[in-house]
Amino acid sequence: MLEPIGKILKNKKTPPPSQRKKRFLVRQISKEILVNGFTKIPNAIILDPGLSCQDLRVLLVLDFHSKNKISCWPSHKTISKEACCTTRTVKRSLKNLKKLHYIDWKRTKLTNVYTLNYKIQNTRRH
Repeated sequence: MLEPIGKILKNKKTPPPSQRKKRFLVRQISKEILVNGFTKIPNAIILDPGLSCQDLRVLLVLDFHSKNKISCWPSHKTISKEACCTTRTVKRSLKNLKKLHYIDWKRTKLTNVYTLNYKIQNTRRH
């Protein structure tokens, strides 16, 4: 599970200001970011007025779990923890994302398998 930057900073032992170098904090944050990686989504999705902030966070969590593939299967509880919202909000966001054709899902015996439709469209262009 990803940790918020605030939590990372809280856990870091920083030297007193007199001993601190200017770029010390930036180096520590950069190291954490490089270890955890990045999630990339198209700009058109970020600028879509039909998406709420929570919808975007849920989509980012799904993209994070897909790890360069077109599908993933995190639970609603996992998505809610990582998107910092309730499971009810996750369900609402998933319905909105499906209505806007950003994702699709299929129920299996144990969990839902989410397909990220915008990744399918991007792979077909090559």
